[in-house]
Amino acid sequence: MAEKGVNVPFGKLVSLANGTEKCQLYFGWLAAGLTGAILPLFFFFIGPAFDSFGGGKSPEEVRDEVRELCIIMGIITGAIFITSFF
Repeated sequence: MAEKGVNVPFGKLVSLANGTEKCQLYFGWLAAGLTGAILPLFFFFIGPAFDSFGGGKSPEEVRDEVRELCIIMGIITGAIFITSFF
């Protein structure tokens, strides 16, 4: 018969880490939280990008609007990449 696993409090796991490891752990938590917070922002700009193709606008107006949205989405994508990389 297998023995039951022992439950260890989360604080005990962190207490065995040195200062550098704790810093890395907390920075990882922060980066994961930022990634989760930034990712939904990307979807707020997809709708206006699709909407910019309709409405009887001139091609220049559509181009300028799509260019602006692409720059914003590129910045958001860069932020997601940086926060998810760490």
